[in-house]
Amino acid sequence: MPPLRQSRSCVIVVENLPVPFDRRVWQEAQALARAGWLVSVICPANAAYPKRFEVIDDIAIYRHPLPLEGRGALAYFREYSADLVHEFRLLIKVYRERGFSIIQACNPPDLIFLAAAPFKLHGGRKFVLGYLGIINEQDGVDHFVRAVADLVKVKGFRDFSAVVVGSGPALESVRALANSLGVEDFMNFTGYLSGERLLAHISAFDIGVIPDPFNEANDVMSMNKVFEYCALGIPTACYPLRETRRLLGEAGVYAPTLDPAGLAATCLSLMQDDGLRQRSAAAGAKLSAETFVWENEARKYVETYERALATLSAGAVEPAGPSAG
Repeated sequence: MPPLRQSRSCVIVVENLPVPFDRRVWQEAQALARAGWLVSVICPANAAYPKRFEVIDDIAIYRHPLPLEGRGALAYFREYSADLVHEFRLLIKVYRERGFSIIQACNPPDLIFLAAAPFKLHGGRKFVLGYLGIINEQDGVDHFVRAVADLVKVKGFRDFSAVVVGSGPALESVRALANSLGVEDFMNFTGYLSGERLLAHISAFDIGVIPDPFNEANDVMSMNKVFEYCALGIPTACYPLRETRRLLGEAGVYAPTLDPAGLAATCLSLMQDDGLRQRSAAAGAKLSAETFVWENEARKYVETYERALATLSAGAVEPAGPSAG
């Protein structure tokens, strides 16, 4: 299943030396990986690095046979043609298995662009819709997947990708749903992430989606995603649930209907309206700075305990003393 061509994924193509033996390329790949990028490398194999595929430091390395060096125009043509065929073949493999939004071609030679050209024609995508959280049945990730399908197949909008960051019991079922709806090319399910990789993926969101559907529990529940998106200044698309509206106010952009088509309409309005995205992001950042402050919440939390204790103390019956015999 092809993954998302996400904004922080890349493939580096080097023709003359294997990686990690090529120290310059290896240092570049490591720097990107440390910054939270999903990095793949395509390079030749040799006797010291014969494996066709391996993962080192979370960097996937795809190697191909190194053709014999030639002399003369015809020999050079054969050598470089063989390299380009291998590179194009492996670019397709990386595209299907890991995805990429950027191709880095290392010279010499200057012909690698020929292998990359078809992918440039295919396009990258402008917007990233993101979901962060647990994937249970009640979390509405299926609504998110169906909203993606509505955007692509009903509204005819394709200039976006969707990322689901998180794991849970319903992960495989929503993967299967994306496949059955024919939108697997638009979606990437990252699984559980933490640390720099988690922050890198969330920071790439252009729009944060809260797809939790309406029910009696969700209507009064404070969603963690509200606070996380606001903290990063990410505009938010969501259903108009009572507690969500209370928390977000004007920072939220709310679906006109309580179904995936309504959620898709809200995402589309945010993608097509730069001003709306900016207003939502700014309002969310302001909430995070002025309202969603832990010191304030901590005080309220402790006060709740104090009130509970006072209530218990006021209603307590003093134990009777020992009776005289």
